[in-house]
Amino acid sequence: MFLLYAELAHKDDYYWFGLFEKKSGLLVGAIDIDVLVRGSHEFANFGYAIYNRHWGRSYGQEAAKAGLKIGFKYLKLNRLEAAINLDNRKSVRLAKAIGMRKEGIKRRYWFEHGKWTDHLIYVANPEDVGLKPTKPTSS
Repeated sequence: MFLLYAELAHKDDYYWFGLFEKKSGLLVGAIDIDVLVRGSHEFANFGYAIYNRHWGRSYGQEAAKAGLKIGFKYLKLNRLEAAINLDNRKSVRLAKAIGMRKEGIKRRYWFEHGKWTDHLIYVANPEDVGLKPTKPTSS
């Protein structure tokens, strides 16, 4: 599995970052960045997940903030977009807490659980996390 992630990262298609508890080294979740468009747009889908038994320990906020900075500073993206299930209040709170802003709802955006589902869209740009925007990698 990790070889696949390394290959996708090498192609600049997809990045997966495991989140590990500092004290124990346990895997507690993951951040992923799925590059959708390079060039004139430089944007990606941004995902974050903390495994259930680790909820409520502030791992999500710490990890998601770091994920935004990785996306903007190291991957040189201009826009990160989180697609959140309409009923996922915890994810909405997290997106707001890390400086993302609601842009709207995408209808029938993601196929999950056997059907097309609507998602709230929260976005961030480099300035939202105190970074300067970069020029496109190519146009």
